[in-house]
Amino acid sequence: MTGNTIQSIDRLRQAMNDAVRAEDWQQLASYDVQCRDLVGRLVQAERNNEQMVRTLRDKLMSLLEFYHGLLDTCNSHQNVAAGELMVFRRMRYSSGQYSDLQNLAV
Repeated sequence: MTGNTIQSIDRLRQAMNDAVRAEDWQQLASYDVQCRDLVGRLVQAERNNEQMVRTLRDKLMSLLEFYHGLLDTCNSHQNVAAGELMVFRRMRYSSGQYSDLQNLAV
């Protein structure tokens, strides 16, 4: 179980990376749940095995790096969306001003 579980965690981390690149947030959420479940089961099964605890710590650090990268990606997307929203609001405001000028000219 242990070796297969570690390999499954590695595969899920790669799949989560692929889901982020594809911007498939639903798939990412599904992989996240699976990964958390595997890590939880592994921790319960191997808590007295020092070698496995070290291996698991390394895997968790790798996952932590992934989640930090994911947060950076989310922040980047949020900043882009906020910028687009500001442009949209300016355009809407400007079109309202133009519409008001047109009404005055009539």
